[in-house]
Amino acid sequence: MSTSSRSRRNFKDPRAASANRLYPVEEVLSLYGGVSRNTLGHWCRQGLPFIEGNPRLFLGDDLNSFHRWRKLVAKRPCGPDEVYCFSCKQHHSLRDIPFETERRDRHRVWVKITCPETEVETPTFLGIAKFERLTDPSQLKSTPESHDYDVSSVGGESVQKAEPVLEVISRSLLPENARAVYAYQIQLQEAQGLHEKTIKAKLRHILRFVRFLDRTRFSDLTPEIIQSYKRTLVLSDDAGDEQLSDEEAIRRLSASTIVHELGDLKAFIGWLATQTGYRSLNPDLADYFSPSNRLFKLAQISGDTYVPTLDEIRAILAVMPSATLAQRRDRAAIAFASLTGVRDGALITLRLKHVRLARREVFQDARGVNTKGSKTMTTFWFPSGEDFEAIVTDWVEERIAGGADGDEPLFPKTPSAVRKRGAPPKPEFLKRATEIRKLIKRWSAVAGVPDFRVHAIRSTIARMFDTWARTPKEYKALSQNLGHEHVRTTLEHYGKLDTDTQGAVIENIRNRKDEPGREAMFENWQKTLDEMRAALGGFSAR
Repeated sequence: MSTSSRSRRNFKDPRAASANRLYPVEEVLSLYGGVSRNTLGHWCRQGLPFIEGNPRLFLGDDLNSFHRWRKLVAKRPCGPDEVYCFSCKQHHSLRDIPFETERRDRHRVWVKITCPETEVETPTFLGIAKFERLTDPSQLKSTPESHDYDVSSVGGESVQKAEPVLEVISRSLLPENARAVYAYQIQLQEAQGLHEKTIKAKLRHILRFVRFLDRTRFSDLTPEIIQSYKRTLVLSDDAGDEQLSDEEAIRRLSASTIVHELGDLKAFIGWLATQTGYRSLNPDLADYFSPSNRLFKLAQISGDTYVPTLDEIRAILAVMPSATLAQRRDRAAIAFASLTGVRDGALITLRLKHVRLARREVFQDARGVNTKGSKTMTTFWFPSGEDFEAIVTDWVEERIAGGADGDEPLFPKTPSAVRKRGAPPKPEFLKRATEIRKLIKRWSAVAGVPDFRVHAIRSTIARMFDTWARTPKEYKALSQNLGHEHVRTTLEHYGKLDTDTQGAVIENIRNRKDEPGREAMFENWQKTLDEMRAALGGFSAR
């Protein structure tokens, strides 16, 4: 293996760590592929920030910034008197370290240096012009600035073409506060068993509050500090110290984000007040994180999301090409979502064995499928149309005929996932649901249909329930097939009429005339409504 390949291999992913998570030493070693403690110690000597104590903690933001810096420094051209050290991945001035000349040719000179960081002899080479300058003491420049790790140097003049980095919080994070956050992180993960994404969101909110506290300890927290922080959440960047209305505050942070953040902080402080060393805190302190009633109501307002009709989805499928395997996969993915109503997370994690063509069903097994709340369910195909069924059936049969087994992804990442029969299994799932979203955005524009989210297809199906269902039992079956335990969930969150339909219905009510048998029709409707209320556990309106 060449020296250059070893150098590239030793660089670590600058996005491997979760920015707001605190890592002990053991987790850092595991995060970067089992590096040794000596390597981590070397990073710390280079300047990797850490929070001293037992255990020593590293903020994910610091880890990412440090490894981003290492890559950028390696790309920086050497100065007039510098060489790049393949041992420590830094630049050294040859006027500060010993070196020996090994050999030379017409264009370069091979030298051996002793790294001052690792004390390892490392070979490198210099151009003839640089070597001649180095052997002439009168031409030596002053020693360049040190390039030890400094967040402020990343993106500055010392590193050329350096991209901005995340702000490092640990330098203003008191060790005492950091250990409290770390203990709460363990509690969320082990005691509450929350999902990693949920923990990330909570830690992001807590560390934003820690950044506001600066050097204030949690034990010194007062209602006035909390009130001051709440005011900063609802201030716009261009408004100075003037407090804005809740509507204007949404320009920086949405009302929903503020409410969620205050809720997470309220839970954290409530937990902290029960821990040793913090029991002297005011027991009512957590209540000061409660949002105003007005802000809470604003957070419940949802934006208008376009919900396509089944005919509009058909128009999209009609303009999508189907000449290649990848194109047929794309058409099948949209048709499958319209036929089953699965969420985008489940759509990209389903395997071929989960689809049962003979029964027209899909088994969403939470052990391998990314379902909401890790819920396992069987979903039967909705009566969306035989054209959708034909596209999905053809795709599944083509995958099986291509030699794919049941454990392989239903919608593989690349066409190469479809191989000859007998080839070793190599499942390649789509990494993110954004691939499906980009697909819809691209072809909806071609078809002249407004862009919509994958999740909106679930609303498309739910709005068809009034047409498909003729009895409360049928409505309940359709709702359950969508993954809802209660019909109320479907009615409240998916059955909302769009503005045009709402206006058209009201206008029809206004213009219609009394019809014979209207009272009998009302009696039948009232009876059906009572049956639905009884199924929901409610009471009759009579």
